[in-house]
Amino acid sequence: MMPFRDITIYYSDRETSDFDSLNNPNHFRQTVNFICDFYHQLLNGYKPLKTSRLGIHFTHRFSDILGKPSYFGSICSVWCYFEEDKYLAFSGNVRIRYLLDLLHSSVIVTASTLGWDKEVFQNAYKKIIDADFRFVKEYPKKLNRVQSHTGQVILEKDIFTSKIYFVVSDGASTTKHEALIRDNGGYLDSSYFTSKRAKWLNNNDYGVEMKGQNQKVYYSTIQNKMCFEGF
Repeated sequence: MMPFRDITIYYSDRETSDFDSLNNPNHFRQTVNFICDFYHQLLNGYKPLKTSRLGIHFTHRFSDILGKPSYFGSICSVWCYFEEDKYLAFSGNVRIRYLLDLLHSSVIVTASTLGWDKEVFQNAYKKIIDADFRFVKEYPKKLNRVQSHTGQVILEKDIFTSKIYFVVSDGASTTKHEALIRDNGGYLDSSYFTSKRAKWLNNNDYGVEMKGQNQKVYYSTIQNKMCFEGF
């Protein structure tokens, strides 16, 4: 069964692109990608029936197609009224909240029309608000073979970057170490793939080996530090 791959906001009517009238960056694309990815991750694998993607199309024009979902194959689309001037007047989390509210209202309208489970989306919305827009994804803890230490990945994302941390514990003490920093690639972010691959390379080293690139990053419990090979 095809997964529910992503939620993406589009804005073909955009007048200012990623810059405002004074040529200052407003980072529209990075911001909408961040909030869509955050929201989608919190659906915890939920898949709406016969839907592989959801496109939310912003427009500054009123039309009778607003709020009426339609399909092209398994791709669902819905149109949403967007006030660009209001977006540009905001900054920080207020700007992100404005986009989140439009995203969520569009999803709920679509869910109501198509019979999707609205509670899943309500929970995702609430978790983002409760987290104050701080995107943190914790991966399962893994025990080494001699059962002396656990290792875990914590992925933290903001609008621009993805940071992978290794958390290692011997039961008495726990340490957190920055392993990798990458550009935030939204739902296509390679950090998700890397985070899933983290494991105990042996009884002492927790991390990731990228064989095709001859690179390895890990925390050594013997040396008590992060180690980087091939970088």
